[in-house]
Amino acid sequence: MVVRDVSQGQILRYEVWQGEQRLALLEGQRLEPALWRFDRWDVSDGSKREAVRTDIVTFLGRQGRQHSPELLSGDRETQAEINALIEQAGWQIDRRKVFVRRELVERPGTKPVLTLLSLAEVGREHFVAALLAASQGDPFETSTAESAEADFDALIEGAGEQFDPAGWFVARHSGEEVGVLLPQLFPDEPSVGTLFYVGVSPQFRARGLGTALHAEGLRQLQLKGAGQYKGSTDVRNGAMRRVFAANGCREIYQQWFYRFVNS
Repeated sequence: MVVRDVSQGQILRYEVWQGEQRLALLEGQRLEPALWRFDRWDVSDGSKREAVRTDIVTFLGRQGRQHSPELLSGDRETQAEINALIEQAGWQIDRRKVFVRRELVERPGTKPVLTLLSLAEVGREHFVAALLAASQGDPFETSTAESAEADFDALIEGAGEQFDPAGWFVARHSGEEVGVLLPQLFPDEPSVGTLFYVGVSPQFRARGLGTALHAEGLRQLQLKGAGQYKGSTDVRNGAMRRVFAANGCREIYQQWFYRFVNS
């Protein structure tokens, strides 16, 4: 048996052949240069499944040592066999994300509990500083003083044509600046919105402001015309998952990220 790499562009395609017969196909995508996902595994001859598995696992191990990509699993239940292949080849679960959804069908509230100042009003320097302050002590936020400017530029790039400096906010409560809120419509699906970031500065946490800030984010998305909200967080982020629940968001699926362990 031989494994042939017939990938083209962003499409990953590995075929297992014996003579003139193709026995198996593993297919996926390069989502980013260092983030791959496999979503199709077909074996045409069930009697040779174990031999085929051995060959594709060996091949995947070589790919891992050469490229060290992070692998994304979209659904642990439906992709159980693919996950078993990549785990056997040397990848280990590194982190998990949970995704939530809520239909935005109610009218927005009439009186927000927070005062919002937009990026357009406070300026870039002030806003980046507020964003960095809100991320301090957050184990799931990797922004630092050195990376804050580049991280902010990446957020703007992610917003694409839907970016509006009048729609990202610094939040104030009782006269004090307490956090930041970045409600954003998806560039390719403007009827659906998310919160690129919602964060409360450390000295104001554990006061219910995270729930209020997230609720205000949903309100802002409704005002922008969104009919649905989608959000996500690390599975270990219990505080954010409680905020989701408090604001009527339903957990719908998880993503698992694998890191290659070069043994």
